[in-house]
Amino acid sequence: MLKEMLELGFFEIKTGEDSKVRTFRLYEKYKEVQLRILVSLQNDVFEVEHIFFYSPNSDKLKLELFGNDITVANVISKIKDLHKLSKPFNKNPETG
Repeated sequence: MLKEMLELGFFEIKTGEDSKVRTFRLYEKYKEVQLRILVSLQNDVFEVEHIFFYSPNSDKLKLELFGNDITVANVISKIKDLHKLSKPFNKNPETG
């Protein structure tokens, strides 16, 4: 699961040196609204700690994108789907 998360753009954030919990963050966009997700890893167990849309409609957007299933597996699946739907970056053709 960690490999999938890293491939999607999650990155580890600094935690206390004595902490046995690793925390990963992802910034994403959904419907032009920035989304922040925090996932923790402790004793080989992943858990969604935080999902927040930078919008007054955060709860509505969260329900729309993830439904009532806020497990790490579902969040990863929905982010993968979101990436499949996003338009790839196209470079302008070089002129010769």
